[in-house]
Amino acid sequence: MTVGAFITRVVNPCVLIEVGEIAVLTDPYFVGHRAFPMNEPIGLSPQDLPPLAAIIGGHGVLDHWHPASLAGYRHPATTPVYAATEGMARRARRAGFDRASRLEWGDRVDLGSGASVTCLGGEKVFGGLARTNHYLLSTPEISIFVGTEALSLAPLAGYARAHHVDVAVLPIDGLSVGPRRLVMDAATALEAASILGAGTLAPIHFSQRAVRGLWRCPSGIEDLLARAAGCDTPRICWGPTGTKVPLR
Repeated sequence: MTVGAFITRVVNPCVLIEVGEIAVLTDPYFVGHRAFPMNEPIGLSPQDLPPLAAIIGGHGVLDHWHPASLAGYRHPATTPVYAATEGMARRARRAGFDRASRLEWGDRVDLGSGASVTCLGGEKVFGGLARTNHYLLSTPEISIFVGTEALSLAPLAGYARAHHVDVAVLPIDGLSVGPRRLVMDAATALEAASILGAGTLAPIHFSQRAVRGLWRCPSGIEDLLARAAGCDTPRICWGPTGTKVPLR
């Protein structure tokens, strides 16, 4: 019997991934903040979430890591939380998530039912003063690469040699602060999915509005769909926020 695999975008990099009875939430952000204007509504409330096998976070900026916005989620004390930094873990514990900890690059944790999360090397940013995490969610049925703040193509071939990847969850808006690009744009995300060997690309990180004089978002879902038109792979898997979309 085939187990269903689904993704639901909450907003920007925050998504709910469900494979059978395993549910994993990325980069919790459930309460909007005026510093991060969005062009889409937040698609779920914390009360809508199933019991989570894990919460994972790419980095600690508020629009990626707002564990306090999960107020109303019914299982905080028993849900493992895995973060890129100890500061992120502390914020989660203050929000009631007692099982919050930092994952180092290369760490692997068991989620039960044959599922696991492996922490893959992300980006070193701001001159090496901060870093991000990528993750690989592996189940007996499907393997999903999650790069909520992915930028560089350099490490991806190594990941592909070491791990099978069915689905790549990647940012596409190319958000840039001044001359510094922080995440992939649509063209780079397509190339990244190809390097990873992923047959499906689930785009994220395209909800944020540009703010004149602060940051630009030069790419988005329309750009991705236009570039992917006529190509068999990767299959583009996306829907409006709050819509549960099958990953296969």
